[in-house]
Amino acid sequence: MAESNGGTLYGVGLGPGDPDLITVKALRLLRRAPIILVPQGMDRAGVALSIIERWKSSRRQRCLVQAYPMSGPEAELERARHAVAERAVSLLQIGSDVTFVTEGDPLLYSTFIDLLSRVRDALPSVPVQVIPGVSSITACAAAAVLPLARRSERVAVLSATDDLDDLERVLERFDTVVLLKVRSVFDTLVDRLEDLGLAAHAVLVEECGRPAQRVTPDLRLRRGQALSYFSTVMLCRTRVVQLRCDGR
Repeated sequence: MAESNGGTLYGVGLGPGDPDLITVKALRLLRRAPIILVPQGMDRAGVALSIIERWKSSRRQRCLVQAYPMSGPEAELERARHAVAERAVSLLQIGSDVTFVTEGDPLLYSTFIDLLSRVRDALPSVPVQVIPGVSSITACAAAAVLPLARRSERVAVLSATDDLDDLERVLERFDTVVLLKVRSVFDTLVDRLEDLGLAAHAVLVEECGRPAQRVTPDLRLRRGQALSYFSTVMLCRTRVVQLRCDGR
């Protein structure tokens, strides 16, 4: 660990869910980290905690699980974010290194981004190191064996937690569009892709890297059904999806 008057904040990406997709560098750090701070959603199992279970040592490491809801009233979300940052800052101030673990990559739609901002506000000179992780974007493409881009093709990544009013405009400019967390807009999305004649160009990946992983090349098969929180649609307008069966 880095030596300084205060501690170092580490942001470690754990990958999408498969413990074997942790990088060697991340694993090295996890095995020697004195304090591991783990965000825990309120409405789903602790994926980050389950990933690190096999690597951490209960005898020589402190694993601090901190509530971190992903949805709800803004006041509640703000209290949770503040509590996580306050805990990290207090540990860093007494010289302890803090390793914050997150699913996917720490700097892509991650809880670590908010923590980093708050810690830097409180401790402007805090040393920070980020260990990148395998993102759900590339992991989903691998699960579906679907090329994201070739030659000069362009890729866009959208969060589908809100409306998709600009989807057509995005499709005009990009060859591949990756839509993350599509659960709340899935049926609407399927209808729009059918209207655009692009239903055969999309694939749905749920629970990527986990035992319940499911790959569905025909989105219509999942219309009207409950999807996982971890649901991603990849749409490649330049090619038709070739997958013929469920890719468990």
